Amino acid sequence: MDIFDKMKDHWPSAAVAQTSVGDFTGGLINPRTLANLNSLGQGPNGKYRLGRTVFYDIDFFVVWMRDRFNQTSNDTGCGSNERT
Repeated sequence: MDIFDKMKDHWPSAAVAQTSVGDFTGGLINPRTLANLNSLGQGPNGKYRLGRTVFYDIDFFVVWMRDRFNQTSNDTGCGSNERT
């Protein structure tokens, strides 16, 4: 289980509203940034609209986040400043 699975498992719905992506990601993605990425065709698949509300299928959103965020190969953990 990775960090993205943990986010998904703690979310109470099968959908993520664009206005709630900040809450879903712990502040990593701003809803306005996501709106801009959508306008450039770089947003997640699985996008829906209900009136003026844009929302995403959580599975597609998690796949998109995994593709955008890279874990560095030499991470040893949170706050580790050890040098080798």
